[in-house]
Amino acid sequence: MNAALTHPSLHTIPYRFTTYTVFAPFANMGGTGSLLALVIALALVNRRVRVPELLTAGVNLPLLTLLSTPALLDLRMLIPFFLAPLASCGIALLALLLHLMPPVVYPVPPTTPGPLFAFLATNGSWSALAVSLLCLVVSVAIYYPFAKALNKEAKADAKMVR
Repeated sequence: MNAALTHPSLHTIPYRFTTYTVFAPFANMGGTGSLLALVIALALVNRRVRVPELLTAGVNLPLLTLLSTPALLDLRMLIPFFLAPLASCGIALLALLLHLMPPVVYPVPPTTPGPLFAFLATNGSWSALAVSLLCLVVSVAIYYPFAKALNKEAKADAKMVR
């Protein structure tokens, strides 16, 4: 924070690649595993929005999402659970390396909505908002096939019960 206040530009601060500048704003949307992307993918597959999960994942409180979705119970969901944050970190690192956005330096509350975290923590950088939205879209694309497979399996199980 002190370096951000003493340097003329956020692009010139030292230590641009830290957990706070890469993981927290971009890979932790909705909590560990980019669970906001999982909730959005499930909403796209089921064609209905689960409002409580969307609200809690939207403000980075993952407990309700973890308990109400198959994120922890199905071992196949571990693949996107690890892959989505890795992809988001890679996109954020690439954007920082290419100087497409300034690094995140300003403190914001941990319950700041995921896509707005980077925007507010860079003092309103629109490029940081664009990168965080890109990370969210990529994470949803990673979760989508797994959510679709889970939905298909749930429908098959429901038919067998009848």
